[in-house]
Amino acid sequence: MGKNVFATPLLDSTFKLVFGEKKHKQVTIDFLNDLLERTGQLNEIKDIYFMHQELAARRFDDKKSILDINCTDAQNHQFIIEIQRRSEDFFDYRLFYYAASLLSRQLQETDPYSQLKPVIILGILNFKLYPDFDEPVSHHMMCNMSTGKQSIPLVELHIVELGKFNKKVDQLMTHIDKWLFFLKQAHDQDAIPAVYHDFPAICTAFDVLARWNWKPEQVAAYDQEIMSFQIEITQELARIQKLHENFDQGARQEKERIAINMLMKKISMQDIADITGLSMQAIQALSSKL
Repeated sequence: MGKNVFATPLLDSTFKLVFGEKKHKQVTIDFLNDLLERTGQLNEIKDIYFMHQELAARRFDDKKSILDINCTDAQNHQFIIEIQRRSEDFFDYRLFYYAASLLSRQLQETDPYSQLKPVIILGILNFKLYPDFDEPVSHHMMCNMSTGKQSIPLVELHIVELGKFNKKVDQLMTHIDKWLFFLKQAHDQDAIPAVYHDFPAICTAFDVLARWNWKPEQVAAYDQEIMSFQIEITQELARIQKLHENFDQGARQEKERIAINMLMKKISMQDIADITGLSMQAIQALSSKL
């Protein structure tokens, strides 16, 4: 078959195609149960209902939010799945903002707070957010700091950092491993790996991403989205390189300023070189200008 059999699930459109469609919602149910580690537990998700993705602003000056996947279960617990390809500072803050916004919309003016239902957010990041934590999946809740037990069950953030997941297909052991490999490496496979043959949900997800099942206009739209994303990445890399160049230039100018002050104080060129890191040739050139 060759490569490019499967699309990447990490674009907004393909992610929603896999996890946001009613016709194969069991994929989303299994994905949530596995990533939230609810499989086989009393709080295992049995069914979901997809909701509107757009959260209208509550006031004219509020932020308007567009959620990637927004669904509820039979207990009206709300589940949000967000995909983020490009690095974004404070992305977890944005997820918490979404949770707070959704909580604030649950009650009418006279409703008691006891009617609030949990908001559970799963963030899929194609970068590293928490450098001090080695595992690719982390769970964040409001806990008693003394006991570590969850104290207020109204907000949960579950973060997947795909940048930390590097297992090969023959190393996949758990359901979480298999989902993360699918998210990160589906587009590099030329067939559904054998390790997934007893995993119906991910096999269905692979089938959804199989380009031969798509209409020609879907393939063309996907290729255009990939091209646009590559352009964005190229522009972002160029911007970062320019920032580094400007920083390096500023750092050198500061070193030269310090070196000039030291030369004026008759400090030896060797000491100046040792302190500033400038070469003797550069210091001699500065000295000739004084």
